[in-house]
Amino acid sequence: MPRVLLSISLLFFLAACAVSQPFPPAQMQATTPPPVTRMLPVMDDVAIGVSQSLDGWIINSEVPDFLLEEFVHHIEHELADKGQARTRDEMIAVARKRVAANELYIYKPQSRAWVAVDFSALHEGEKAPGRQAVYNSARFAAESLAGEEGVMDVQHTVSSVVVYGADVAFRLDATFTLHGEPRKFSGIIGFANPYWIYVYYTDELKDPADYMVMDKLLATMTLRRK
Repeated sequence: MPRVLLSISLLFFLAACAVSQPFPPAQMQATTPPPVTRMLPVMDDVAIGVSQSLDGWIINSEVPDFLLEEFVHHIEHELADKGQARTRDEMIAVARKRVAANELYIYKPQSRAWVAVDFSALHEGEKAPGRQAVYNSARFAAESLAGEEGVMDVQHTVSSVVVYGADVAFRLDATFTLHGEPRKFSGIIGFANPYWIYVYYTDELKDPADYMVMDKLLATMTLRRK
């Protein structure tokens, strides 16, 4: 994701190697959090609070079958471009490894819209990232999307956002085509000590109502410590 479809470890590498660029000014943190109607546990000590109904959406720690198949298809294309081939079981194993970092999925099988949530703790002795580093991670996530196999016509913006309970957060919004099919991507990239936070939404545009729900989730989500 992206890795819509890029590994989190690569995002860390790209952010660390980034040349600093000016980033959007910080927004004021609200004194009170948005209203929360449901808590979605992510780690033992932190959960995401949402303020809208998720009726019709499945919430699960396991990757949905349709998304696993999409990753397998993507891997098959990558191998073909290199003149390589693997068995289906081998490609499934690679796909599962790529999504292993995600703790939570929110998805609709009918429209194949999905959200992946990944909270990645700092390693022992690792310093908390500053605002510039978090911005770089968001910016390189956007730029890396354009280099993904089958992705074309990428248009993106990175903006500063407030996520109540986070130290810093940016939002990435992008439109693109994947193998000629239109897609929309929106994600939160942030940091709440000791976690890097990635909440990634990918929409195949089969149901306009999906984006309305997930846009609100990203705009009003909070982090709650247990």
